[in-house]
Amino acid sequence: LHTRHWVLRQADGGADQVHGKGVVGNFPLLREGGWRDDKQRHSGRIGQGEWCEGVFVYQSLSGRGSSISFEGSIDFVPGSLEAPAGEEFAVAVPRFPLLVGADEY
Repeated sequence: LHTRHWVLRQADGGADQVHGKGVVGNFPLLREGGWRDDKQRHSGRIGQGEWCEGVFVYQSLSGRGSSISFEGSIDFVPGSLEAPAGEEFAVAVPRFPLLVGADEY
């Protein structure tokens, strides 16, 4: 996972946009059956993390408060950020409603 772009729609019709690298300082390297938990270090470089088994769950702090829906895209690099094995590609995330209250986040 390289970058993400989110559009958070508000009940009043407004929208907030979020662009950034990784997921809150994390740059998971996805593979079949699991992922590697790579993280950005204080130096700005991305360090290799531990391999984890199972499904990677994307967790974001975006979308709290008056947001009613969430949509956007996630950009991936085949291989790894250090050793790309192909062209970067985007995966669209269709709009979905936010149903969890801010106090439950």
